[in-house]
Amino acid sequence: MTKDDERPRAPATVPEKTSRLEWAVALAGLVVVLGAAGYMIAYAMTGAKGPPILQIAQVSVTPMGDRYALRFEARNDGDSTAAGVQVAAELTAGEAVVERVEVTIDYLPRGSRREGAFVFSHDPQAYEVELRIEGYSAPCRRRRPGPVRRLDGPRGARRKLRLHHRQEDAHGLCAHPDRP
Repeated sequence: MTKDDERPRAPATVPEKTSRLEWAVALAGLVVVLGAAGYMIAYAMTGAKGPPILQIAQVSVTPMGDRYALRFEARNDGDSTAAGVQVAAELTAGEAVVERVEVTIDYLPRGSRREGAFVFSHDPQAYEVELRIEGYSAPCRRRRPGPVRRLDGPRGARRKLRLHHRQEDAHGLCAHPDRP
């Protein structure tokens, strides 16, 4: 007999069965993942169905030194996102406009609320206040890179230049109205 034969052998290990609890947790995780993926696919397929439905309401008036802040809340109850939402407030005395202030809300997603303030030099509580939404634009979709063109650089080196078909202004709004 050799030395290898004299060593005691380790008992054969029997593979443990997966418990029912482990199977239940794995099944619950699978249901959650498939449900989330299904929801995202359905949401992507249906997309926005209607325009933004924008509303504005006065919240409060607060003195700020020699000025007054009229706080407001803007809501988007529609199915689409609005960008560059222009809201205005006017203080009127009868037919005459005493003061007018405008504010732009950069981005108002569907189903969301944003707060802001109009800052007046006159006390809004002493006048009739008219709040209104004057306009919005559709936000740009994410920029898609254009084709890659190769340019010959110095000494025959090649560089890649990725062209973008869409230009955006400083606020990320489309500069080309025909390409959202």
